[in-house]
Amino acid sequence: LAAGAAMLVLCGPLAACGGGDAEGEQLTSNEAGRTVFVEATDDDCQLSKKGSPPGEVTFTVRNSGSGPVAFGVLSGDGETAIGQLPAVGGGLVRDLVVQLDVGDVATSCTPAGRSKPITGEFVVSNEDPGGGF
Repeated sequence: LAAGAAMLVLCGPLAACGGGDAEGEQLTSNEAGRTVFVEATDDDCQLSKKGSPPGEVTFTVRNSGSGPVAFGVLSGDGETAIGQLPAVGGGLVRDLVVQLDVGDVATSCTPAGRSKPITGEFVVSNEDPGGGF
C-alpha cells in the first residue's frame, strides 16, 4: 500500500454517506477533527484545515461553482492517489472518506475554470499542525 493509505471508501450520490446538501448545511469542524471541508468555486478551492489526526478522514467537498470540480488526496510525493472524487457537479456536496496514517499527504483540487490542479500539503499527525483539528 502507498504510504499514508490503508483503505479507501468513495461516497457517491447514491451512497449512505453524510455531507448534507448545498443549500443549508453550515460547514464547521466536527469534534473528532477528522472532517475537512473543501469549498470549491469555478477557479479556487479552500480547505478548512491543514491537517488532521490519523484514522478515517472525511473530505466534504462543496462545489459552489457552476462547473464540475475534481478533488483528490495523494501520497506525500504527489504520485499515488489515495482517494478521488473525479467530478463534483456545480451546486453539489460529496464526501471522500480515506484512511490516513501519520505523515504528509497532498490534496489536489481542479475547478472547472482551471487547467492545472491546486495542490497543497496536508499533515496527518497526533499533534495539531495549525489551523485546528
